[in-house]
Amino acid sequence: MMAAYNTEMNRRFYGAAARLPDELRHAPAGVFFGSLHGTLCHLL
Repeated sequence: MMAAYNTEMNRRFYGAAARLPDELRHAPAGVFFGSLHGTLCHLL
């Protein structure tokens, strides 16, 4: 059940991130990995 939930949330997260312009994904966001791009790299 948790694996299915994780799969769905990853699908939603990556789908939302794909709709953002590249410069916004790389912009500093004040988060642990610096930007959304940094977070995506960490998850990958």
